[in-house]
Amino acid sequence: MGFDLYGENPVMREIDEDKYPLYNKYVGLDWNERDKIFKEAKDELENEYWDEYKLRETENPGIYFRSNVWWWRRLWSFTTHHCDEILTLEDAEGGNYNDMHLISEEKASAMAKILQEKVDDGTAKQYEDEVKLDIELAEAKDEKDRTDQEEMALMYPFSVSHLKDFILFCSESGGFTIG
Repeated sequence: MGFDLYGENPVMREIDEDKYPLYNKYVGLDWNERDKIFKEAKDELENEYWDEYKLRETENPGIYFRSNVWWWRRLWSFTTHHCDEILTLEDAEGGNYNDMHLISEEKASAMAKILQEKVDDGTAKQYEDEVKLDIELAEAKDEKDRTDQEEMALMYPFSVSHLKDFILFCSESGGFTIG
């Protein structure tokens, strides 16, 4: 379970059709059709397709961002806290569900700017350190002695690195849906 964010109008750095021949050949097929072709090929076709798929996303970070539910909760909480003047209550709530909530291009760009400022001024690192400390303190306790809050701390990590990936996605997504 996780959160998949899809860029609405992503910046495309690599659009050379020849660079992703298998991706371009098979991406438009229905999942079942593509699976059947891959099974019949009995070679590395499927792996090569997925390698191209991942390479395309890596080279064009505004296409897609994924986060498992555990990492997403703190990331989205940090985002909504610091972008509260940009995001509506509906936006903030929409980020808690896989309902394809749309964050506009204007909001995504503004979020990226604010979040980058929080990286640059040390706020994000301070939050990362606080989360790590909470986790360490909870881990040091016997499981039966932990509070609910300490149990929650163990489940929801945060890292500046993950935030930076999200910032890059926001800045290049052209707006995005949360699904």
